[in-house]
Amino acid sequence: MRTILQYLTVIFLLQVLFISQMSGQTNQDISDIIKKTNVDNLLNLSKTFSERYLLNKAKAIRTAEENGFLISFFDSQGKFAELQGISESGQLYYYFIDNENAAATLSTNEVYLYGSLGLNLDGTDMTIGEWDGGAVLTTHQEFNNTGNARVTQNDGAVTTSSHSTHVAGTLIAGGVVRQAKGMSYNAELLAHDWNNDESEMAAAAAGGLLISNHSYGFGTGWEWNGSSWVWYGDNGISTEEDFRFGFYGNYSQDWDQIAHDAPYYLICKSSGNDRGDGEGEPGHPADGGVDGYDCIGWIGNAKNILTVGAVRDLNGGYTGNPADVEMTSFSSWGPCDDGRIKPDICGNGYSLYSTYDGDNSDYEYSDGTSMSSPNVAGSLLLLQEHFNETHSFFMKSATLKALAVHTADECGPDPGPDYMFGWGLMNTETAANVITYRNISSIINEETYYGSEFSFEVTATGTEPLIVTIVWTDIPGTPVANQLDPITPMLVNDLDLTVSNATTFYPYMLDRDNPSNAAVTGDNDVDNVEKIFIETPDPGIYTITINHEGTISGGDQNFSIIVTGVEIPGAPANLTVTPSSSDQIDISWNRNDDLDNVLLAWSPDGIFGVPEDGVIYTPGQVLTNGGTILYYGDLENYQHGSLIQNETYFYKVWSNKNSETEYSAGISKSAATLCGIISGFPWSEDFEKVNANDYCMDIEYISGDNIDWEFRTGSSSGTPSEAHSGIFNATIMDSDADDDETLLILPQLDFSGTSDMSLSFWHTQDALFSFQDDLTIMYKSSPTDEWTEIVSYTNAIEEWTKENINLPNLSDQYFIAFKGNVKGGKGICIDDITVDVSSETENIIDNRVLISPNPTKGIVNIHLNNKEKQTYINIYDITGRIIYSTVEKNSENLIIDLSGKPKGIYVIKFSVGNDFYSSKIIVH
Repeated sequence: MRTILQYLTVIFLLQVLFISQMSGQTNQDISDIIKKTNVDNLLNLSKTFSERYLLNKAKAIRTAEENGFLISFFDSQGKFAELQGISESGQLYYYFIDNENAAATLSTNEVYLYGSLGLNLDGTDMTIGEWDGGAVLTTHQEFNNTGNARVTQNDGAVTTSSHSTHVAGTLIAGGVVRQAKGMSYNAELLAHDWNNDESEMAAAAAGGLLISNHSYGFGTGWEWNGSSWVWYGDNGISTEEDFRFGFYGNYSQDWDQIAHDAPYYLICKSSGNDRGDGEGEPGHPADGGVDGYDCIGWIGNAKNILTVGAVRDLNGGYTGNPADVEMTSFSSWGPCDDGRIKPDICGNGYSLYSTYDGDNSDYEYSDGTSMSSPNVAGSLLLLQEHFNETHSFFMKSATLKALAVHTADECGPDPGPDYMFGWGLMNTETAANVITYRNISSIINEETYYGSEFSFEVTATGTEPLIVTIVWTDIPGTPVANQLDPITPMLVNDLDLTVSNATTFYPYMLDRDNPSNAAVTGDNDVDNVEKIFIETPDPGIYTITINHEGTISGGDQNFSIIVTGVEIPGAPANLTVTPSSSDQIDISWNRNDDLDNVLLAWSPDGIFGVPEDGVIYTPGQVLTNGGTILYYGDLENYQHGSLIQNETYFYKVWSNKNSETEYSAGISKSAATLCGIISGFPWSEDFEKVNANDYCMDIEYISGDNIDWEFRTGSSSGTPSEAHSGIFNATIMDSDADDDETLLILPQLDFSGTSDMSLSFWHTQDALFSFQDDLTIMYKSSPTDEWTEIVSYTNAIEEWTKENINLPNLSDQYFIAFKGNVKGGKGICIDDITVDVSSETENIIDNRVLISPNPTKGIVNIHLNNKEKQTYINIYDITGRIIYSTVEKNSENLIIDLSGKPKGIYVIKFSVGNDFYSSKIIVH
């Protein structure tokens, strides 16, 4: 056992190590956060928690050994449990992992490079924490994809865990295998096992940690021990329900205290997978009883953390219909015993594909709130990144929690919150927009209530809902004696929110005694989250008021407030970007009367510098750190033409506040030029684009479970493990044996004046035991025709194989589709598609040019196998301008230096006789 002196030394080293690794937060950022953090109290808590933990665990181990109980174990499904402590009544407490396409479900993909918002968020130079049941496999390829190790096992744990590694991948996996890409895929991770977690959390919070994930909890109610169901409830209190469900206990209080003393630290905790556990077992009802409510264990009932439930995957993200969001069968539901709303939010916790610890390229699917919590936590880190980039400081945890609640997508059977989904499904895209338009059309403020009424006026637009949300980090509650379902409120400082014009509007509230009832509005006196939703407000002035019932404990109370659906006088210009043709994007902006000119710039990669106040820019000037000026003046629209078809362009506009050219905060947007009709041949597709939305292709579901074609490296089964050429290919796969048919449709082709055309492509479709996927090539000669089969491939093809097909019934409106029917095989992969005039001569370029590395930091190596023939090589930037050109003959290896060029995407084209080959080069 460590002595107190030894432990204080460990805490000091942890703090120093943590601060030294927080490269995403500058030293000034860390200093600013620590100034507002109760460091002394946190380090004292860390010491106290450690002493208590070590003594209590030692007692628990003695009791377990004396009575023949296990210290730790895995069940038959690999679920890990480990002894943590013992209660005063002698009950052993165990931690269990909460383990049963995620970015799209939360719309997190829309804030990535080439997402719909024109942002470039990926977690670069940001750090997140993880506590879990074992060590992370830090050597996994997903955590070392940048050339530097991005995971540090911060507590010295050695034995790796598949669960810890899977959670880490959901948080930060780099996307070596695209399907496994984590939410903050360039962030760094400080990993810990769950032993002595409270002490380590307090120390890390004292060092400036912003977010951590905890996908585990105490064994509560029924738990599976590897061979049978075991009841972990306290029969001395109740034989019908484990009293810890919904209960605010000492551990809830501890986590609230850590969060209270570290106002920038948001703890994300899985709600648990207890609902329905033990069903049919004799002696005790199933967890959650007949209705499924009240089965969130102990720690998840803390007030100041974010408790996350799990829904099934949403292909394509939220579309506005709450019924589309399907609750998983296992996710634990609230309420807390005092009626507070839990879970707070939901994320994707169903069939997440992520890293595993078998080896450095091991992956696996997994279900559970263990997956939904890091799905949310990693997305929240991107919102902190975006806020810091746009406002130069970080949000408090109450602000970040308020933002998640405020922008959550509606779920469940009734409007408003419920005890199943909480406030709804997190929407990263909507939250990022609220940040982008802060002080333009949204309010994000951090305020303090000093004991007297706090109020201010806003102007509702009347064209969208007026939504107001407040969250405050409350003083920890005082747990009552262990008992079943105590109603004593754990809220200490009860702030009250109202919004009024001629009518007074009140926040949502739920009924703990009737948990399935729809939310109503009124005086919410149990939650430290309050939200008012006015669906159709009259345009005009509304007064937002915050009051308090009783005496403020501590003398004042900080709170965070989010408001949307308002217009703010004097706000900078807004921006609209719309593709109008295959080579033109229309840009417009609205400009308030008290603002003068606007400054418009574009960038190929979404990276912009900041215009210097006092300078009048002219078209063609380049901003320091990125962006080229397109326009400066009084107009409210601009047409950017002569662009490349189906390419993404980024724009940013700043308002000019006064005649001295003091520029406002800039607003960013992006758009991709439209897909044109293909009339020049040969036309090819090598699937080397970064984002699926960049392809001029449609996906059409024919039957089954609406399985998507994806653009990634090889197949998600690992067979094949790599593309035919380059990095990416198209693939479709499903693990069940049912028919699941989906079309991948090429852009429209114009074959006017041609009589003989062919389609060539490379593909694989290996079988898995007796399960064989089918690929069918189909066509139609006009948009209204039915699809007609050309050829079908129904046998196992283990390696990349080239196919050549003559196309029938050519027309000026021709369509080609690849129909994948995935029936449990290893998946269908296609790559390097070419449409050209029919010829018996093979395309001699296929598989004869090797470009590496790609992506690259600048140096490009080109290997030419056809060195005996003259090869023309041109490299184009995103505007279509040639930046490099050469003619090579009798050359095998060529080195091109692009390190002086801006980061972004470039097109390299080779020409040998009548044969062509093109590929994308990514410079980062």
